[in-house]
Amino acid sequence: MNTLLKRVRLFDSAIWEDEPKDPGDQDEDLELGVLHRVATRHRDTRPRIDFHPYGTNNTAAARRASIIFEPHEIADRLTNRPLASGEDPFEPSGSLHPRAQPFELKPSTFLRLAQRMRPDRPEPTASAFAQWLYSLYGRATGDEEDRERGKAMEPAILERRRATFALADNDFLSRNGYDWRLIHNGLHVSDDDRPTYSSINGLWVNGQALRVSPDLAYRNERTGDVIIVEIKFSRMAIPTNLWPNIWGQLWCYAQIPFARAATNLTVIGEVWGQTRGHDAELYMRASVRRDPRDAAFDNFFRSLFDIYRGRSGLV
Repeated sequence: MNTLLKRVRLFDSAIWEDEPKDPGDQDEDLELGVLHRVATRHRDTRPRIDFHPYGTNNTAAARRASIIFEPHEIADRLTNRPLASGEDPFEPSGSLHPRAQPFELKPSTFLRLAQRMRPDRPEPTASAFAQWLYSLYGRATGDEEDRERGKAMEPAILERRRATFALADNDFLSRNGYDWRLIHNGLHVSDDDRPTYSSINGLWVNGQALRVSPDLAYRNERTGDVIIVEIKFSRMAIPTNLWPNIWGQLWCYAQIPFARAATNLTVIGEVWGQTRGHDAELYMRASVRRDPRDAAFDNFFRSLFDIYRGRSGLV
């Protein structure tokens, strides 16, 4: 086995093992402002990705990078854990969200609803398309305030990652032997650090090419594979397959030329949370990946986009 590859694999394995708790870390059973102490039986022993305001956060940074390039199960501190294999059922904690369930959606019904709620003046951006998708179901699954807080939180997540060396940038990737390179960073912290938008000439809205800027995009220098990441912030219950608005936005990103040219393409939806208080922690709640080239996935969101831009008839 290649020595470098062996080192990386051992590194990846080690970072997912349980680690001693730092004396300065907050009590793992306490979510400020939301959770009370959770009984031991309810505790989720799967690895967590938590970024504390103080300390190096080296393990969290390594785990955060690793989960982009290889899927791992992680714990969501706001949700009751799933039952382990062979475990006897027990009453879930009332302080946490119920155990995660899939977002149930019948494509034909959802498309008919979208047809009835077609926007009068669609904007030529992936984020506007995603916001319209959210409007088709948002009242049933969460409120507008939660989504808007999530939108406002995204730059803060990046800022904290930068401060704790948690962002998987090219220096980090090279230093740790990854073949992946960051090719686009659409997260911005200040007005002076604006993302670069791409235009997709194949997707037109009111005579204008769709403008897109993924949060993060990576290319593997050895294989030519590409991974695109979309980041959201939410305190709501998270479906196991996330929400349609995330996948709709990622479908748009999958049409970018560098994504279409990829050998293999993966899109990832991440959901993050934040504790309350002055010394707030950021923590990952979910990471779900999909192949946007899957025919059913592509056809569904392409149909929704056609409805959005006013090109389709009744479905």
